[in-house]
This record gives sequence, C-alpha cells and structure tokens, in this order.
Amino acid sequence: MTIQSLRSDFIPITLFGIYLGVRFSHSTLFRLLFRSVLILSFISLVVAWLIPSIGRHPMTHFAYPGAWKGIFTHKNSLGFNLILTNVFLFLRWLDHSQKKNLIDYALLFLLIGGTILSESLSALLISYLSINLTWLYCYCYQWRGKPTILALKIVFMVCVSLIGIVSVLWTPLMTGLGKDPTLSARTLIWEYVLGRVDESIILGFGREVFWKTPGLFTNVWRVAHHVPPHAHNGYVDLLADLGYAGLLLFFVALLPILVKVLKLAYQNRNMYDIWPLAFMIIFLISNSVESLLLKGANFSWLIFVVIACSPLTHSGSPPSSQRQTSRIRSSKI
Repeated sequence: MTIQSLRSDFIPITLFGIYLGVRFSHSTLFRLLFRSVLILSFISLVVAWLIPSIGRHPMTHFAYPGAWKGIFTHKNSLGFNLILTNVFLFLRWLDHSQKKNLIDYALLFLLIGGTILSESLSALLISYLSINLTWLYCYCYQWRGKPTILALKIVFMVCVSLIGIVSVLWTPLMTGLGKDPTLSARTLIWEYVLGRVDESIILGFGREVFWKTPGLFTNVWRVAHHVPPHAHNGYVDLLADLGYAGLLLFFVALLPILVKVLKLAYQNRNMYDIWPLAFMIIFLISNSVESLLLKGANFSWLIFVVIACSPLTHSGSPPSSQRQTSRIRSSKI
C-alpha cells in the first residue's frame, strides 16, 4: 500500500466508519442508510429520464451505449445503489410491524424497473439472490438438530450441482440471453491478473500499484481491448494488492463479523436486525463482479466497517408473537 493512498482515502473513510459504528445504533444507521440510498436512487432515475445527456451513458460509449447511470459516473454504481434500495425496501415490506401503503409498492416496482433500465444484469441477479437468501435464512431456517444438518447437506449438494451445470452451459446460456460470456471481458481480466500475481504471491504489489504501473497492466489491452481502472473483482484486486497474506487476513477478520450478523438476524427477526446480514450478502456477492474492497472513498467499504465495529445488540422489543417465536427457537438451539 502506498502511504499517499492510505492518507487520502482509506484511512479517513475507515475512521469515519468506526465512528459511525460506535456512535450510532444499527437501527438508527438503517434508517439513515435507507433514506440516503432511496433519495439517491429516486434522483438518479428522474435525472436519467428527464435529462438523458447527464443521466445516461452516451450512445457512443464503447460498452454501455444509452445505459442509465443517473447522478453516478457509471451504470454499475447506480446498480449497486439500486441493489441496496431494493433489498432494504423489501426488508421493510417483509417486516409485519411496519405499515404498508401504495407508495411502498409503487417504489418497489419503480426501483426494479430502474434496475432493468440501468442494463446491469449483475444488479438484478444480486438483488434477487440477496433478497432470497436473506428471506430463506431469517423466515424459513430453523435449527432442529440432525434434520437441519441433513437439509443443509442437501442444499449444499444442490448448489454444487447447479454451479457445475451453469459452468458447463455458461457460454450458450449467456449467448442466449444476449450477454457477453466473458462478462464484458471480466473473466479475461481476472485470468491475466491472477497470472501476474505469481510475481509477488505473498504480499502482493501494494495497494492500487498494479493498475498504476504500466509494466504490469499494459498487456491487459491485448485480452480486454481496454485498460480498466481495476479488475472488476474485489477478491482478485485484494490478491493483487496484498497477496495471499492479505486475502487470508481479510477472511479471518470476516468470520466473526458473519457470525455476529447471522446470530442477530436469527434471534431477532425484524428489519432493523436483519439489514446487517442483508448487506453482508450483497457485499460478498457484489465483490465477485466489482471491486469494492479497499478501493478509494468507497461507500460499501464504509458500511462494512460500520457493521464490523457496531456491537449489533438487539434493536428493541419485537411484537409479542415475534418474542414468543424467538424464545421457542432459542430454546431449540
């Protein structure tokens, strides 16, 4: 890592995340975060609709002509903001303690439509996966000893089988959907970067050094026909920056955070206690197609630090029916 890049963005955004996590409860943070991403999404969709010269990529764009980007610089940034908004709005919709009205339903359909118009297939898939995984864990999963272990094994085998089938049929599947099988040259970039990582396999090249050193990234042009600012994969970029030592350290630090958010969501099933788990699912999946780890003044990294530093205690007493359900489930653990 270069000292200048640490001082300019990584350290300030990390310290701010620590402050927010320690200073505010996660229920307060959810309200602030939900309002922020909702406002940003709404303004972006309005700008893209009414002022296409600002809110859309130009028709001459080499990869995404005419795609909606709103007030963001790239359609993928709008897509990530829409993912957060869609999932958080869905959590509010699932929480029976929250009153629903026509505005809630209208917002949900509007944002899903905006995600489609952004032409970000990854945003649609990540929204769908995040919503379903969160819902399955928080509202369907229940520990019952050996039957639960058996069910988890079956789910694991089904997932492995699906991954194998998709990997075999990947090219015809993506071609049939009218999409590039290389994910806009992402897979080619990953292959190239991973090949160069062997030159500094333990500690990496340093933070963002790879994409600022012509001798390292120049040949990317030959495989991707353009030079991206990053690898479009947080784990590949982390490997290039910090090597296998940094990647291992990240996953070691990630484990207690996942345990904390899983425990909170399982015991207290309301939107204020579920959103940290939902965000972690979004964060981990999104990093497979975008670089959100240690990259500049990154909003997603800020929220990750907030969750990591927050004590994540129960946000409040749920309705009586939820309290009874929680006690029953807790007694079975």
